[in-house]
Amino acid sequence: MKAKLKFDFYRSLLVSLFLFSVSTSHAGLLTNGFSASYEVYHKGIYLGTTVRHLKKQDEKTWDYRSHTAPEGIVKLFVSDIIDESSTIKFSNNQLQPVTYKYHQHGGKKEKIFQLDFDWGAKQLSNSNTRKNYPIENGAHDLLSFQLQLMYDLQAGKKTVSYVIADKKRVDTYSLNFEKTEDVETPMRTFSAIKLVSNKIRDKMQFIIWCAPKLNYLPIKVMKIEEDGDESVLSLKSISIK
Repeated sequence: MKAKLKFDFYRSLLVSLFLFSVSTSHAGLLTNGFSASYEVYHKGIYLGTTVRHLKKQDEKTWDYRSHTAPEGIVKLFVSDIIDESSTIKFSNNQLQPVTYKYHQHGGKKEKIFQLDFDWGAKQLSNSNTRKNYPIENGAHDLLSFQLQLMYDLQAGKKTVSYVIADKKRVDTYSLNFEKTEDVETPMRTFSAIKLVSNKIRDKMQFIIWCAPKLNYLPIKVMKIEEDGDESVLSLKSISIK
């Protein structure tokens, strides 16, 4: 496996979200926090798991963390572990990231970077590029936008667009509703709406399936590379705090 396939996928995925039982209170997910796990595949090969935790710090602040690690035979080739975290302020159904941290470790090279959002100055600081970027309301990191997507779909939006900052740049991601279809996950089959993204830098595209009965939580996320290779996150379980 090429180093590129290791875990860049996990960091850049639009999504990568959560799944929970239909009988669970929808409101509890975003008001009480949760823990969720996902199965990760590349070109149909099982790579490992991503586990996410959303925890409330106070009335307006949330801590959202993601831990990705290889499992099974893949560990013979890939030892990288990726930890991400986003501190997020919440007000009137609008989320504003404060700090995003990325840490890749356990492999040959350790990679660390941080994004700091200064909303007063409307400026983003990136420790990897050592540059500052202008931002407007609605800008997000790779974790915070996923929660904003839930609120926007609940509000009835069929098309959404986000300015998202990552390790190297700030890009615009747009998602458009395509159709409703049944989607199989490790947990069960759900009726879900299919959202297709624009071509990001003419190199990759994302497809996200969100289940209305689950408060529009994404139950499956697919990343399609320029050469057609597919990486998939498929949701397995979730528990509410």
